[in-house]
Amino acid sequence: ETYSYDNPEIFYLNPKNMYINIQTTTSKFETKYEVFLNSNKEANYLAKGYNTKEEVDIAEQEIKKVRDEVIASIENKSEYEKIKMIHDYLVDQITYDQSVSKNNIYNIYGALVKKECVCEGYAKAYKYLLDEAKIENVIVIGEGRNSNNETESHAWNYVKLDGAWYA
Repeated sequence: ETYSYDNPEIFYLNPKNMYINIQTTTSKFETKYEVFLNSNKEANYLAKGYNTKEEVDIAEQEIKKVRDEVIASIENKSEYEKIKMIHDYLVDQITYDQSVSKNNIYNIYGALVKKECVCEGYAKAYKYLLDEAKIENVIVIGEGRNSNNETESHAWNYVKLDGAWYA
């Protein structure tokens, strides 16, 4: 999952469908380690809604089209303006999904193409676009309080501007 937070453009993989198997072989002279990535009980590593490379390729093209439009709109802007404009674009374009049951609501495809996601989708889309704009940022996951004052999982971003980090 850490990999998917650092690389939101890899939206089509489902880390829950994977596990790492490490095989250790020790002989008199050396120890050899082999690492295997396995697909657990699933048929493949793909997220729900993706079954073929062609489906992933089409989704990537749709994302890149949105990315190119957003990046073109911030060309020749200051770093602060880029950060704010990307933020405002996402807030204005995306609807927060209340069902928490649809495909892609946790990734950049849901955020940028379907225009519907949860906080994790917003955070990944923001990271993806900030990365494309060459602005240092990270996704943070933790807990927050909702409008009913209940604790729930949450994701957000920190952005580095003028040497300082801002939430």
